[in-house]
Amino acid sequence: MKKISSGFIPRPIQTEVAKKLRRFSAVAMHRRAGKSLLFINYAIEHGLACKFPNPQYGFISPLLSQGKRNLWDATKRYTSCFPYVEVNESELRVDIYRTDNDRVRLQLFGSDNPHSLAGYYMDGCDLDEGQDMDASLFGPIIRPLLSDRHGYAHWWGTARGRSFFWKLQQRYKEKMLAGDPDYFSAAYKASETGIISQKELDGARADMLPDEYNAEFELNVDTPIKGSYFGDWVVKAQAEGRITSVPYDPRIPVDMALDLGMDDAMATWFFQQVGRELRLIDYDECNGEGIPEWSQRIRLRPYNFGEVLLPHDAAVRELGTGKSREEIFRLQRFHPRIVSRQNVADGIQAVRTMLGSCWIDAVKCEKGLDALKSYQRLWDDKEKVFRSTPKHDWTSHGCDAARTLAMGLKERRDEASYPVEAISDYDMMNY
Repeated sequence: MKKISSGFIPRPIQTEVAKKLRRFSAVAMHRRAGKSLLFINYAIEHGLACKFPNPQYGFISPLLSQGKRNLWDATKRYTSCFPYVEVNESELRVDIYRTDNDRVRLQLFGSDNPHSLAGYYMDGCDLDEGQDMDASLFGPIIRPLLSDRHGYAHWWGTARGRSFFWKLQQRYKEKMLAGDPDYFSAAYKASETGIISQKELDGARADMLPDEYNAEFELNVDTPIKGSYFGDWVVKAQAEGRITSVPYDPRIPVDMALDLGMDDAMATWFFQQVGRELRLIDYDECNGEGIPEWSQRIRLRPYNFGEVLLPHDAAVRELGTGKSREEIFRLQRFHPRIVSRQNVADGIQAVRTMLGSCWIDAVKCEKGLDALKSYQRLWDDKEKVFRSTPKHDWTSHGCDAARTLAMGLKERRDEASYPVEAISDYDMMNY
């Protein structure tokens, strides 16, 4: 990549990356490496040369507000030099006109509102901060948008544990090494690119905690995630050998704990209680399914189902159907149990207590474990501190379901410890 029509002058490493990009790419780059400027200008050049009419390119961030803060000004700056440009501030969209009836469209989206992509087609998309993205976003939502015009999808990110993005990198690397020309994967560390001077890196290393520096500049995925609620507890469970193969015992019912999010997003933990031992044997997460569709798919598992623990709002009747989700579960022949409204902090502590002794299946619960490890406090960029509330992202559904599980078990224990004889005597006196 040389100086292009937008006026962007790439660094040598940006030129190298641009030459290596393939249709499906996953690239980790250290902070301040210039990945955003690279993919914005790559999209501009690709669009100007695109053989299809009215090509469209999407820049997708974990949150739309995040994309607006990080990408919008640069998108406008590098398109402002073209003769005929139309900027739509409300839709975060820029059109570069190649002719009167043909334009290149660049538009910002957020993975927090995937339905905004409905009806869209893409000649290319860049997914920024991929380590914070929901794994379910690509397959059912973005991939179909690329098909008819053979569009590209480039993932960009940095280190945040062994996240979905890291696993995507490994998968793309395997395909690349196997000779598949459609895939590329790479990681660019600050110690290797030469973008930031050694003096500046030494200063950053002195000012930052070792884990922070290693994650942000050296892309070390094994450093603890800053602000994580459950990361240390998962590491402890791994060290104690409690994250392993956990077999299903057909003699004991399999209970479920769910989070019922907006737009039919559901996360489900499957668990068994064997004496005093808690076993998390499976995990499921879906988006866009109603309870009947979820039920049909879940029953394909070879389990003898027991209770379904549901959050408190499952008891609320919906205006459209006149039924609560609790009632819909009953109609699907499940046995729902509503867990009382929980204080988030109490729920988080209950999950920590649960993780301190339970057994978890490493394979079937892999995505749930990823969510637990990556669930973190919300960062206040203005005050430069973590808030007391959780960050809402792809980890939320799995961790909210874990809170339902932990608080539901606590309610069960509290009920079991209540003196039954005293209840009977009270009932008799008030008969």
